Amino acid sequence: MAAGSLAGGLTAGLLGPRLTVRRSWLTLLACGVCLIPMGLCLLAGVGAVAAFAVLTAAGFVLMACAALFTVTMLAHIQAQTPATLVGKVVSLLLTVSLCAQPAGQALYGVLLEQLAGGEGWVLLGAACGAMIVAAAARRVAYSAASGSSRCMAETS
Repeated sequence: MAAGSLAGGLTAGLLGPRLTVRRSWLTLLACGVCLIPMGLCLLAGVGAVAAFAVLTAAGFVLMACAALFTVTMLAHIQAQTPATLVGKVVSLLLTVSLCAQPAGQALYGVLLEQLAGGEGWVLLGAACGAMIVAAAARRVAYSAASGSSRCMAETS
């Protein structure tokens, strides 16, 4: 997953101005789609080596897409925020994000404990939730893009 994040960051650097807010929701959708093979793999009861391969590959792509989304959104936020407030706004967003992670992990822990043996269902439910968020983000991305279309170009 860490390698996927690094790959996503490097890809963001290569794509530069082609990363747009209008298309940012697609990276969230891709994150949700990556959860599907993970969940199906666990439900199918495939062997440990095959499951590890699927979980590793899907986790790599998921984190690469998450990094692309993060870079796109942070560039957009920095471009839209007055210079005197950029540090405060970015630190607030990162604080909320970092505080939400343990809450999500706790929720996953409870769900995985309650559904022992059905862990794939938790991942498939998360995939559905992520895709619903991506669909909602599409509407937000289109309205936000009316103010700026090319995030990376604006910050460089």
